[in-house]
Amino acid sequence: MTERAHQRPQKPRILCVDDEPFILDGIATNLRRSYDVTTATEPEEALKLLSSNVSAPFAVILSDMRMPAMTGAAFLEKARHISPESVRLLLTGYADIGDTIKAVNDGKIFQYISKPCPAKALLGIFHEAMVEFRTREAESAIIKGTLRGSVGVLMQLLANVNPTAFGCTARVQRMVKQIVRGQLSSPWQFELAASLSQLGCMSLPLDTLNKITAGKALEAKEEELFTSHPAVAENFLQQIPRLEEVSAMVAGQQRPVQFEDPELDLSRQDRVLVGAQLLRVTIDFDHGLTGGLSREEAMAELRAAPGEYYPPIVNLLDTVDLEQFTTLPRYINAQELATGMLLDEDLITREGVILASKGGEVTYETQERLRRFAKSGALVQPFRVLTRQ
Repeated sequence: MTERAHQRPQKPRILCVDDEPFILDGIATNLRRSYDVTTATEPEEALKLLSSNVSAPFAVILSDMRMPAMTGAAFLEKARHISPESVRLLLTGYADIGDTIKAVNDGKIFQYISKPCPAKALLGIFHEAMVEFRTREAESAIIKGTLRGSVGVLMQLLANVNPTAFGCTARVQRMVKQIVRGQLSSPWQFELAASLSQLGCMSLPLDTLNKITAGKALEAKEEELFTSHPAVAENFLQQIPRLEEVSAMVAGQQRPVQFEDPELDLSRQDRVLVGAQLLRVTIDFDHGLTGGLSREEAMAELRAAPGEYYPPIVNLLDTVDLEQFTTLPRYINAQELATGMLLDEDLITREGVILASKGGEVTYETQERLRRFAKSGALVQPFRVLTRQ
């Protein structure tokens, strides 16, 4: 037998919260044979434990309903934002039954447990909670696997229809991925929101997005179209089951900071608001870079508007490694040019005159000039460019 065969399977991790230590001791005694039990007598202590374990969430969270600092229902609602995968249980006395039923119905709590609860019944309820947890894990894996292929198709379509929006999407998705890993639970939701953030731009003229990435002012009609693209994406995504939170993140990408308590740790904030603000910060940072700003200048612009951009998220941009962003070769026509692309060959007229040299970055002025030559038939097309991904 190998050493691995002798190892016992790891027990599921659960978190129990009650302001009365003797109740916690009793619960832990009954559950420790089957579970790895962590206890806390204060809701705030428990929230900190959840925040420090976003990479390995607790399978089940049990909380007493009546606690002096915070009700169990309020605690579990906050816990849901930090650890949405966890199954939540509420421990309650008969006097609290009305509030408990409302909390279960309104707060997506899996089940309530009446006091006193015999050990056998408690184990049975936790067994049911573990079945629910594993079902959620399986569903999440299926959803992620199914969506991965669907999102890939959508991104290819976006690349063909609007290369500017596609380039922004790819860069923002990479930034968000670097930021959320180890910071937030269920990071795939934030990464998916980034991948789908520019979906509504398929309905926008390429010229409008090129103006934005070049830092040019928009006309009133263009501004109206651009501000509507998150709603266009939201309307599409709302038709896909289990994407409610992702859809809401995409819809809120142009809104300013709305956190009720900005001092709370990022993992304890409302997930939808965090996702929306992540998109706003990274997208506008990307627009600054593609518009010709240095990294320091783009960061300074965001930091100069703390009412628009949440400073803790802006600060996380310091952790992003821009060197990880690669370039992909593509053959395109002048109408597909987008700011930020790199020319991968000399662009010449049919008479052999060089209009733009290999290695040059496409600016708004460059693309307008090349389009004029293309319209007259003088530019040799298609030509090779590199798009930053």
